[in-house]
Amino acid sequence: MKPPEQDQLLKDVLGGEEPSDLRAASLEQALGMLRRRRRHRLVTATALLALTFATAGGLLLKRVQPAPDRPVASNLSRPQAATPQAANLPPIKFISDDELLALFPNRSVGLIGSHGHQTLEFFDEADAQE
Repeated sequence: MKPPEQDQLLKDVLGGEEPSDLRAASLEQALGMLRRRRRHRLVTATALLALTFATAGGLLLKRVQPAPDRPVASNLSRPQAATPQAANLPPIKFISDDELLALFPNRSVGLIGSHGHQTLEFFDEADAQE
């Protein structure tokens, strides 16, 4: 107990009041304390729930917005014609890792990284001169 609560208890016990009055006062104090605790739990739970919804909403809005490196179509009702430069380009040919390494004979090269996210690294002196 805190000192002010102890003083109040001593005043109530030694004050000469009836035991029923002491019980009623003690009951009122206990009920008041329980109400404050319940109110505190309710406010804390509401704040955590609001924070959770705000975080989820922020994440959802972040996913919905287009990426800055992608072009955004300004007129969706009219299809865009292909540019002449794109029509004249040959299709892209994908090669395997072995075919890529074979393009650099007599050089110390290696593919660094996980599959699909690799970079071609040169380990010989010819790379430093380029």
